[in-house]
Amino acid sequence: MNPLSPAQQTQVKAWTEQRDSLLREIGTYTTERDERKKEADAEALRLTDLHRSISDAEGRLSVLERLVAERKNSVSIELSELIARKSRLEGEVSTEEAKLKGAKSEHQTILAATAALTDAHGIVKDQTDAIGAILSNIKTTSIDHLSESKVILAETKAIADTVLDRANENLDQTKIVIEKMPKFIFDMQKPIPVRRTYPAGHPNEHLNENPA
Repeated sequence: MNPLSPAQQTQVKAWTEQRDSLLREIGTYTTERDERKKEADAEALRLTDLHRSISDAEGRLSVLERLVAERKNSVSIELSELIARKSRLEGEVSTEEAKLKGAKSEHQTILAATAALTDAHGIVKDQTDAIGAILSNIKTTSIDHLSESKVILAETKAIADTVLDRANENLDQTKIVIEKMPKFIFDMQKPIPVRRTYPAGHPNEHLNENPA
């Protein structure tokens, strides 16, 4: 016999159904808990990886910040150098522009001078051609005159030789006279009787005789 009354059996049945329902719900919760635990473990791993990634990123960020600071200083130095170089280049450009302006002015002057020289060259060429013709005539005339001059020179040389010979003779005679001059002067200073010679047939011819 069943020791439970029908009411109790009904109550046990209801409790059994409620228990089974609770067990099923517990099983569902357990399964969900296990899944949540797995998810939590995976999330913990992901969180660990994330912390590791964050730490690595912070390390890289620190390095980057240091590099940025160094680069900033380097850029500041490079910027100062670039500014100084820009100033130098601006000065050089101004100088070159001034040179270019002077060169353009000098170019215009050279062009004007070249035009003037071209005109002068034409004039000089015409004059040169005229002078060339004159020189050609002078050359021809000079050749003729040269031939005549050779003849005149030969004749002049002959005359000069004659004059030189005569001069040498006169020089020799002069030397003789100079050598005899002291004796002649000495003889002239001696007292001598005046004597005069008359030609034959002269009325005073008898005076040619020596006095007694």
